[in-house]
Amino acid sequence: MFNFVYPTLDSFGLDISDHSVKLVMIQGIGKRGEAGRLVSYNTFPFEAGLMEGGRVINKEKLASAIREGITKARGQTIKTNAAVIALPEEQCFVRVVQLPPMPEAELFEAVSSETEGNIPLSMDEVYFDWQIITRPDTGTGKGDEHVKHFDVLVAATPKEVVDEYEELLKTAGLLPVVFEPESFAIARAALRSRISYSPLLLVDLGETHTTLTIVSGTTIRVTASVVTAAGSFTELIASAFKVTHTEAEQKKREHGISQEGEGYKIFKVLEAPLSDLIEQIRGYLSFYASHSFHEHQVWTLAVKTPDKTMGTFDFRPVSRGEILVGRDIDPSVALSSHVGAAGISRIFLSGGGANLAGLPEYLSAALKVSVQRADPLVNITAGVAAGHATAPFDPLSYTTAIGLGMRKSKTVL
Repeated sequence: MFNFVYPTLDSFGLDISDHSVKLVMIQGIGKRGEAGRLVSYNTFPFEAGLMEGGRVINKEKLASAIREGITKARGQTIKTNAAVIALPEEQCFVRVVQLPPMPEAELFEAVSSETEGNIPLSMDEVYFDWQIITRPDTGTGKGDEHVKHFDVLVAATPKEVVDEYEELLKTAGLLPVVFEPESFAIARAALRSRISYSPLLLVDLGETHTTLTIVSGTTIRVTASVVTAAGSFTELIASAFKVTHTEAEQKKREHGISQEGEGYKIFKVLEAPLSDLIEQIRGYLSFYASHSFHEHQVWTLAVKTPDKTMGTFDFRPVSRGEILVGRDIDPSVALSSHVGAAGISRIFLSGGGANLAGLPEYLSAALKVSVQRADPLVNITAGVAAGHATAPFDPLSYTTAIGLGMRKSKTVL
């Protein structure tokens, strides 16, 4: 989201975590969301202590590891030094703020003031970017009042964090063309054509933390980073069964969690962190249900029915007033109750932790919401080798890197 320099250069995505780096280069992504082709990828771990909590600890050693990983990229040799970088979600603040009607030339100062009231830092300590979601007086649906304010998506990150990453990349000989919160990259990779037809919760189970992102239409509404992490799942299994990290990962994929046999043993080991994850998600769903009435437009597949022509499908934004659940809803009932009734009906899982067998079914039963694994290749038509439709690696663990590799224009998603 932070387009500091040359955002249209041919670039690759670079996802730096506390323990490893993943890179992905995709070609053929168009401004209208045309499918792309994966041409280069790699993942490489580095020694402990170079990154902690999304902060750079040892710039020189980490830069050296990044340079080496790029030279060993699989597929095509990466010849560009332009990179799109994910900023750690725990260091980012992403919110939708509301502003009263005003000339758009005055929005910058208003966004700055409103943002400062929503983050624990002063505005001179952060870099921030923003995008208008809804303008005043755009309500058009029956029974829907005109919107009386701006809805603005804002992302802010401490300057010292961004500056650390910029210095790291320059030391590695790279040109950072875009910095963005990892939630933006995750949403870009997981959503077909970068759109969610209905409000969707993305749960990215990463190595050191879990990112929660609510997307509605073409817009991220709010994000959060929680401490539950896929890496802790693996460590718990390895410790309980006295196996190596690799063997623990294999157990996660082959047996997973279930109510019998080896799967039940694994479930008992992971029961506490899984319960915590459920409570985190449940709280997030409740938060959305109580705040989603601020969304004045959602995206839906509608049908045009001109008087003398056949109906045609049209994907368009419609006002909340046009959306009712069922036939018998009393129009006098508050709109917020309709939204709460609809709420978030789908959850997508991504990140390496999503490979835990049985996890979607377990979460779906506990949350009473449809849960499925995301497909980070939904916008990718071919792999590194010509003719291959899938990538030669675990796509879920590359979700963020794939989304970064898709970032080819100034649009957020």
